[in-house]
Amino acid sequence: MKLYDVMVVDDQPLFIDGIKALNQRINGFNIIGDACNGKDLIKKLDKQLPEVILLDIEMPVMDGMETTRYLHEFFPQIKIVILTGHNEQGVARKCLADGAHGYLQKHSNIETIAEAVRDVMHKGYYLNSTLKRHLDEIKETSTILNEQIVLKVKVSILSEREMEILKLIMEELSNQDIADKLFLSVKTIEAHKANIVKKTNSKTIIGAVIYAVNQGWI
Repeated sequence: MKLYDVMVVDDQPLFIDGIKALNQRINGFNIIGDACNGKDLIKKLDKQLPEVILLDIEMPVMDGMETTRYLHEFFPQIKIVILTGHNEQGVARKCLADGAHGYLQKHSNIETIAEAVRDVMHKGYYLNSTLKRHLDEIKETSTILNEQIVLKVKVSILSEREMEILKLIMEELSNQDIADKLFLSVKTIEAHKANIVKKTNSKTIIGAVIYAVNQGWI
């Protein structure tokens, strides 16, 4: 199994030590460094560049939301998984809209954290059960009037194929799985996803999913 280089950004040393200790037990990823806030992280990125950052939201000096925006602008190749100690769905969704690729609770077990790392590297996003449940709730509470209005807009914004791909992403399928299901190449799926992100004025594909669900498209 390939190990991905990960940095942990959190202002609680005990939490960082705990992640490192648990990681040694399952060998899920390779922790190459840590930082106590976003500003500290930026300094360290000059010397070591991770593939994934596990990023706390609430930190002094430079919090997770500001750090997410900075990383998306200057280090877009780095995948970001937001960590939160509370059920802050609104804040987490804002981070996802600003460029994060997934989020999970701090009390998640190490296997779940490893899964999130793998998913953001393989799929480009991590869709956990909490976020998925919230998206389902938005769909259920959409009014008929809003659905009719959005339906008219939807046709001019996303193609039928792009809508189909968004729905498959909601089923947590990888690029390869989607390609196999639609009898297309992985490159074609990646191109469609890039178009979806652009058309919805999002920063990541998971941000586009959240936008689409909020609009009542899926």
